[in-house]
Amino acid sequence: MRVEDTKCFGCEACIPYCPVEAISMRSDGIASVDWDICVECGNCQRAAQEICGAFYREEESLQWPRVLRAALSDTAFVSPLPQVKARGRGGGEKTNDVEGNFLPGEMGVQVELGRPNSGVSFKEVEKFTKALAQIGIQFDPAIPTTRIMDDPSRGTFPEEVLKQRTLTVYVSFKTDEPGFDRAMEVIADLCRGLTTLATITLIRKVEPGQEMFPTGTLDRLGYSIQPNGKVNLGLGKPAYDFTERRQS
Repeated sequence: MRVEDTKCFGCEACIPYCPVEAISMRSDGIASVDWDICVECGNCQRAAQEICGAFYREEESLQWPRVLRAALSDTAFVSPLPQVKARGRGGGEKTNDVEGNFLPGEMGVQVELGRPNSGVSFKEVEKFTKALAQIGIQFDPAIPTTRIMDDPSRGTFPEEVLKQRTLTVYVSFKTDEPGFDRAMEVIADLCRGLTTLATITLIRKVEPGQEMFPTGTLDRLGYSIQPNGKVNLGLGKPAYDFTERRQS
C-alpha cells in the first residue's frame, strides 16, 4: 500500500487497523507505510475510505511476486494467480464427510503461520516446509502454499518468493501415526526458534472407540489438545462413501 500525501491530513485513524504495524506517521504529520513490512491486506484502505481515501495500491503491488501478498492476505482481493484460486490463504472444500480427504487411520496436520497479527515471510515458511520434506512429508497439493513451491518434494520456493511476506500461510499435509509422531517432533523443534505466531490444527476421522489423537507424543512435546472444532455440514451434498474407498 501507498499513501497519497495530498489526501492524508494526519488523523492517525488508520494506524490501529494495520495488523502488522506497518503504518507510522512522518515528521510532517503524514501517514507512511513500510513497504517491506506491509502484507497488502487492504485493511488501511478500507478503514480510511470514508475518511480521506489516501491509501492505494500502485501497479508494482499487482505484479509478480509482490501480488502474492494481496492474494494471500486480502480476502476482498480477486487473485490473478493460478496458484491462488480462492480468496485468501485456504483452498477448497473443508467438509471431510463430503470430500473424503481423510480416511480412518490417516491424520491431518495444518500449521498456520502469521495470523492474527504478526505476518510471516516465505523465508520462514520455507524453514518448516524444507524440514518436513526431509522426513518424507508430502504437502497438500490443493492449497496455495504447495502450488507456489518450485519443488514440493524438497519444500522449496522460488528465490523471488522468499522475499515476500503475507498475513498468514497454511502448511498442510496428512500422514499415518508413525509419520505424525516424527512430524510433530520437527514442528515442535522449529517453533522454538520462530519469530511469528503458529497455530497447529490436527485433523482426524475418529472411529467409534478410537482415541482422537496419539496423546503420548503430544504430552512428551509439551502440547495439550484444545478440542475446538469448526463444523462444516456440507448441506445439499451427498455423503462420502468411506466403505467403498477402504475396499479399493
